[in-house]
Amino acid sequence: LAEKWPEAGPKKLWERDLGEGYSAVLAEGDRLYTMFRKDDKERVVCLSAKDGKNIWELAYDSKTHEGHVMEFGDGPRSTPLIVGGRLYTIGIAGKMHCLNKEDGHIYWTHDLWEEFGGNVLNHGYSSSPVAYKDTIIALAGGKDQSVIAFKQEDGAVAWKKHSFENSYSTPKLIQVGGKDQFAIFMANEIIGIEPNTGELEWSYEIGNQWKQNICMPVQVAPNMIFFSTSEGGSRGLQLTKNKDKTDIKELWSTKKVQIYHVNSVRDGDFVYGSTGSGDIVLSTALTT
Repeated sequence: LAEKWPEAGPKKLWERDLGEGYSAVLAEGDRLYTMFRKDDKERVVCLSAKDGKNIWELAYDSKTHEGHVMEFGDGPRSTPLIVGGRLYTIGIAGKMHCLNKEDGHIYWTHDLWEEFGGNVLNHGYSSSPVAYKDTIIALAGGKDQSVIAFKQEDGAVAWKKHSFENSYSTPKLIQVGGKDQFAIFMANEIIGIEPNTGELEWSYEIGNQWKQNICMPVQVAPNMIFFSTSEGGSRGLQLTKNKDKTDIKELWSTKKVQIYHVNSVRDGDFVYGSTGSGDIVLSTALTT
């Protein structure tokens, strides 16, 4: 990384148009991976990092569902996931793909809303896939199958459990008492899941009138997590593992900090984020 830029700024190597969407760009070696929408099709693309030209591109039909809020765009909204030689993606209508990252070949697909009865979100599917051991964890929001673990190799369901409504957040791997858990922001609560079996470890109710819980939780200490949402504000929870259950204690809460869309970052004893309501937007730092 450069310690300072030239007066004219960094030299532009290349630029190109893609299309609509909120997906982040992943970099691996001399390749870039992302998703976008163009000509009414959702697309997954692999670009050369040297010149931005396509190495491969997959385009498929992915119409938004009835009631989709058009003013915020047609997505896609989640970010692809690279695991070994494969690329995992989920589009705005809940269509999930496992692709060969070298050439875009499709290994397997799932429709999270149609196959698993997931709750349709009016801003479209937004959660990103997360890897755990030989599985991919994805959220659907269906009855008895709101959280699903798929086998990475063939897309078979390793487990599917619970009936929580999905929102817009992505599962976050944390550790409690030296054991792995996924902390997941659902529509009306934040929950803890045992990642090998999907068993519910804990649940803490927090919601708002739109059921829009978007930001990922942040682990700020071995037994503490931070999370924030619109209207509900910010909380610090202490998690204590006791044999076959996890005890929860709310350490603090404030409605002065309401982080809507962007994930927070922990640095030492502080969590940094952007909070705002209406026309007021502030940068904020909270002590853990």
